[in-house]
Amino acid sequence: MSEPFSVEAADLELIGSASLIVADRSSGVVSKIDSNDGSWSVAEITSVDGANWRDIAVGDFEGDGDVDLLIAGYGNNAVELVMSTCCPVSQV
Repeated sequence: MSEPFSVEAADLELIGSASLIVADRSSGVVSKIDSNDGSWSVAEITSVDGANWRDIAVGDFEGDGDVDLLIAGYGNNAVELVMSTCCPVSQV
């Protein structure tokens, strides 16, 4: 992560433990950071070249009880919905 811009905390796996979601505006990468028994792990959630991510919203956008992410960029009209934190669904 070279320019982290937006950070949200959410229990993505619904296990009672929050993950950090970090949007990097220069790389176009959104990552999930977890603490597991004292060590940290980082996993890429999505990556869009030139996305210039600026904001992350966390909620159940499809009404299935799972946590979803809505990520918005600046200057390129990028909006990405990541349903159930597993797979990019759409980019507008």
